[in-house]
Order: sequence, then structure tokens, then C-alpha cells
Amino acid sequence: MAFMARFIHGDKPILPKEFPIPGRFMVHQCYTEHLHGPGTHVGIDRARHLIQDMLQGHYDVLKQDSETGKETRYTLGVLWANKKGEIKLDLIPHSDFKSLEGRDWRTSNPDTRILVSNLGTLMSPGDIERICEDTWMFVSEEAKLRRGTRNLQEFIEHPAYLGAIEPSTHEWKTLPLYTEVI
Repeated sequence: MAFMARFIHGDKPILPKEFPIPGRFMVHQCYTEHLHGPGTHVGIDRARHLIQDMLQGHYDVLKQDSETGKETRYTLGVLWANKKGEIKLDLIPHSDFKSLEGRDWRTSNPDTRILVSNLGTLMSPGDIERICEDTWMFVSEEAKLRRGTRNLQEFIEHPAYLGAIEPSTHEWKTLPLYTEVI
């Protein structure tokens, strides 16, 4: 399996007030395959709206780490569906950076946590059963890329190349999460 689309949020200077945290969000192929059958590539606009709705619904939880109180600087996420057709969004917010630019940006070892939204309801940490390897590969490649960028803006504007799991449809490799500032 691989990713079918990537949404980028924050590559524009103004972020929407409904979700002002930048990030990147992948749509896994199982999102459409478990809902519409193998080999289908439908529902990209619906995926965009689902991600927007879930992010906005969880903004209060995502904006800072509840344990450390540190502000979330960016979020990575993967939209997928299980074999029962339940739509989920794995969220990996990143916080606790020394700086958002320069050497301290590149050498920071941010805190991350895993949140899973099951159609808008956050699952408790004890109920999170699994994260697929494709998601870990995505997060790992993004982490390697971040350490080579000069600042948060450069990182958000230039997503990591994911090799074999990269979206194959050229138009879906870098879609805006919001098509206009709302």
C-alpha cells in the first residue's frame, strides 16, 4: 500500500483562524480501497474536508501538549479507513523546539505524540491499537528532511520524497489543505 495524496497546510503566509497550525497530511490508499473497492482513486475532495473538519474539531487538543504545555509547531497526519469502513486520522503533533530557525531548528529533538481521530472523536491512548508502517515511514522521512532545512517555513513548503510510498498521481503530490483563506 502507499499514499494517494498529500495535503500541505501552511505553505502560504496566512493560515486560517480555524486551524492555524501548519502541517502535512497524507491520504492512504486504504482510505478509498476499503470504502470504494481496490484500485479506486475517488474522494480526494471529501478527504480534504474530512481532514479539515477533524483538525478544526481537535484544535484545542492539538494546539499544545497537555503534559508539557509546549505549543504545537506543526502536525503530520494520515487519513485512512479500516476494513469495517471506519475513517480515521492519525495525528502526530510536534512541539518543544529550541527555535523555529537556524541551527537550533535543525538540532531540536521535538516531542511528538500520537492522537487518533475516529470520524471526529479522539480515541483515548489506551484504545490506539496500531499505526501502520507506511505512516512511520512518512513521519521518519519528514523528520530527516526537517533536520536539513533552515526553518519551519522551508520545511512546510518542501515535503519529503517518500520513494515507493509517494503519491503516484502528479497532481495529488502537493495539494493545498485549504484552497482559499477562510
